[in-house]
Amino acid sequence: MGFSWPEHAGAPLSLLFRLDLADLKGVSHYLPLPEAGALLFFYDAINHPWGLEPCDVGSAKVVFLPAGASFVAHSTPVGAPDFPRVAARIEPMVSAPDPWSPWLDDLTLSADERYELADELAPYANHDTQIGGHPTVLQSPMELDCELLSRGYAHGPGIYQSSAAAEATPHARDWRMLLQIGSDDAIGMDWGLSGILYFWAKVDAIKELDFSEVVAIVQCT
Repeated sequence: MGFSWPEHAGAPLSLLFRLDLADLKGVSHYLPLPEAGALLFFYDAINHPWGLEPCDVGSAKVVFLPAGASFVAHSTPVGAPDFPRVAARIEPMVSAPDPWSPWLDDLTLSADERYELADELAPYANHDTQIGGHPTVLQSPMELDCELLSRGYAHGPGIYQSSAAAEATPHARDWRMLLQIGSDDAIGMDWGLSGILYFWAKVDAIKELDFSEVVAIVQCT
């Protein structure tokens, strides 16, 4: 299988994570992924885009390698930060939606109830690497941001009160978090002040193994 190292705006991206899907057997991750093959996660680790502008789309890429495809470890191209290879241990965990997540909108909770819920859900926060499930949100839920970005709208003042947001809101829950990667000084991954990098894709696209419109967003404390 031929492999072309992903680029954005003419610059190579950095390989951050390789996920062998067979390692997820028996683990509930709520992603419609096959049981074999691998996903490679790339990101622009030079410019560290926040992911909230339409021009940031493409600064992160996910590549699917089908089962049986040979992948020779490539050397990171010159100009892209190279991170040390560290083996990850997959362990099941509980994740919960952020109190302001669109997944809870059907409950019609008041602001006070959402703040109370935040205290109750705090023990489930996970700042480390996580595959699937609900993300640990450091600023605000990202599902609507992903849908707005896919429509060409940038995050900014007044965007959530706009007609564009009203049209996008019913589709916010089409998005799923594929992966979150927490900052780790030991291997040089720094996404800001205790920041987290999140990879998102639409659920129907994941089913088709179409990662051409992946959105990556960075949040920090």
